[in-house]
Amino acid sequence: GSAFVTSMYRLPRLWKRAVVPMRKMATRSYEDPLLLHTLLTKPQTRISRGQMLSLLRDLKEEDGGEAVEKLRTLCSLYLQMNLEEKANALVHFCLRFGSEIPGNANAFSGIPGDPEIGFHGEKSPKVCRNDSKFLSVISRMIEMKGGLDFLVNVRGDILTIQRAAQYQLEESKNETEKKNGTIFRNALLSKLSTYLHSLFRQRFREDILEIRRISWESPEDLLRDITEFEAVHPVENRQDLKNRLGAGRRCFGLFHPKMEQKPLAFVHAALTHGYPPGDIRRIIGKTAEYLNSDTKATHIAFYSISSTQQGLSGVEIGAFLLKKAIPQVRLDIPSVSCFLTLSPVPQLRSWILRELTNGSSFLNSSEESQLITLLPPHLPSDTLSTSSLLANLLSVEAMNWWALGESKQASQAREVLEPVLLRLAARYFLLEKRPNRPDKPFDPVANFHLRNGASLHRIHYLANCNPYGLNQSCGIMVNYAYNITEAVTRSNKNAYSKGNVVASETVWEYLGEPTSKL
Repeated sequence: GSAFVTSMYRLPRLWKRAVVPMRKMATRSYEDPLLLHTLLTKPQTRISRGQMLSLLRDLKEEDGGEAVEKLRTLCSLYLQMNLEEKANALVHFCLRFGSEIPGNANAFSGIPGDPEIGFHGEKSPKVCRNDSKFLSVISRMIEMKGGLDFLVNVRGDILTIQRAAQYQLEESKNETEKKNGTIFRNALLSKLSTYLHSLFRQRFREDILEIRRISWESPEDLLRDITEFEAVHPVENRQDLKNRLGAGRRCFGLFHPKMEQKPLAFVHAALTHGYPPGDIRRIIGKTAEYLNSDTKATHIAFYSISSTQQGLSGVEIGAFLLKKAIPQVRLDIPSVSCFLTLSPVPQLRSWILRELTNGSSFLNSSEESQLITLLPPHLPSDTLSTSSLLANLLSVEAMNWWALGESKQASQAREVLEPVLLRLAARYFLLEKRPNRPDKPFDPVANFHLRNGASLHRIHYLANCNPYGLNQSCGIMVNYAYNITEAVTRSNKNAYSKGNVVASETVWEYLGEPTSKL
């Protein structure tokens, strides 16, 4: 303990810039650095605090081969730790090097590029051009085999730690010492995370990344990754995966030259003839439809984009993947002329229910009177409020009845609810904005595609009646259209930057708009 306290006082700049401001936020108990350290850390199970401090001290004071070997040892030990131990190790690292961590990667251009080329194409030396030990450590780590992958994992760990810390802050409102200890730790880790994010935006540029097709013949490890990291439509079994990689389908992965074993992200797509896909059941599952020849395809729908690297959050990996996938499809299948997505709406149902709770009334008198007579038997028929009526119908139990039921009453309920939910979805996409960004759409998926130059093409009713689809969006899915004409894409991006949603006439008509907004 005393060695740690002494080492902190040997870093006057760090103490002045990082520790002192945080102490002002804390209680008097934080005047004792040893108590501060005790609150921030827990006993290590795989590596002692003494080992950690010794390795960090050696990294800061040594150069050459021994420092590289100790860096490898430190990385190996880190990978064996659980999340709490990793948090403690990263706090030690930030305390040791915190005063040298730049605000962004542009503050230092001497870290080697890929492998001889710097961030912007210039020749870059193999060693740092200043005496920053932190940047020297980062430089060596990037040059190590697996080093870049390690740094990406570190940032992923930091983001996980910070999410857990936010929960702890909410749960420890009356525990001042614990709360302030969490705030202090977050302040240290945020600086490292910000630097790594800036570094990754340079290291994972579009021109460096490579796109590859993934097929059923791809290595088993790769197939395991796209099964494990599928974030939109979970893979049910091996046959399901084989179908998604088979005839009438495409899967592309985005790779970095230094991380070739695992895709940074991957996208699944379905080829169709003559129509834009509007129902996920026509793409995956037992009722899926398949073209017997890719040369007959006229449309392609990208229906699932997933990331494998949490540490690259905030880097436009998904956008880079789509920008590379579309030209690849045009090259492989010239008959395809229409590029769309079939996208989920993950927050639609929660938004509707929240608006109903706040007193919004989304039903007109005709819809209300019809739906009251169509309530399923287990719901109260004496509902007086239109808000609670719709909320009842959007409960999980009720949706399973009217969305999937075969009775005449369920069919009639589906018919009445269709214009209601399409109208609400249009309002959600076209009018609702993010609370902290009133110029941007509320929906996160819409933000992603519109920012990248797509337009909102069509809204589909009961397009995903799987349990997760009903729970997230009452079954609603949408097509975003990507135009291959650069001028159109540029115009769409410009409209998005001004706070406008570019949508088709069909979408606007759900709100009663008479003219196209394209």
